Amino acid sequence: MAATNKGILVVNAPDGNTIAAAEHTMAMMLGLARKVPAACGKLKNGCWDKKAFLGVELRGKTLGVIGLGRIGSAVAKRAQAMEMNIIAYDPYISEEHAKKMAIEIVTLNELYARADFITVHMPKTKETYHMINKESIALMKEGVRIINCARGGIVDEAALYEAMIAGKVAGAALDVFETEPNTDSP
Repeated sequence: MAATNKGILVVNAPDGNTIAAAEHTMAMMLGLARKVPAACGKLKNGCWDKKAFLGVELRGKTLGVIGLGRIGSAVAKRAQAMEMNIIAYDPYISEEHAKKMAIEIVTLNELYARADFITVHMPKTKETYHMINKESIALMKEGVRIINCARGGIVDEAALYEAMIAGKVAGAALDVFETEPNTDSP
C-alpha cells in the first residue's frame, strides 16, 4: 500500500524471466556443445584449428533436467525442438504431468547415469547444496556436459574441475558460482 501511495507499481511476476533464463541456458548448452568459447579464445590468439573444435550435435542426445519448474520446463521444451530426448528429476512433479510434456521422470541417480547433458534448475537449499559432487559425477556417463544457470553452490566446483581434468566431464557451462563475484573458482 505504501508503494502504491507513492506511485510505485508493485507486481508479482513469477514468469518474468522464465524465457530469458531458458534461452540463456540453451545458449550455454549450444556454446558448450560446439566449443564456442574455447574456439573463440584460440582464434583470438591467432590459432586456426578448426578440427579441434568440431563439438557434438544436440540431436539425439539425452538432456537430464534437474528441476522441472517454470524454467526447467521451458528449457525442456526448447531442447525437444532440437530433437533431444528429455529425462528429468523433480520430486514435486507428477509422472502424469511430465508425460503430458513428453518428459520421462527418473530418479536422480538414473538421470546421472543416462544424461549426455545435465542442466540444473533447482533452488539452493540444504538438500541441493553440492548435489553435483564427486560421488554424483562418478555415476555420470563419460563425456557428460553440465550446465548450471540456477544457483551457485549446487555444483561442487572443485569436484567438477577435477572431473574435467580427468576427462570424465567433457565440459561445463556455469554462470553462477558458490562465491560471487567469482575470482578464484577452479
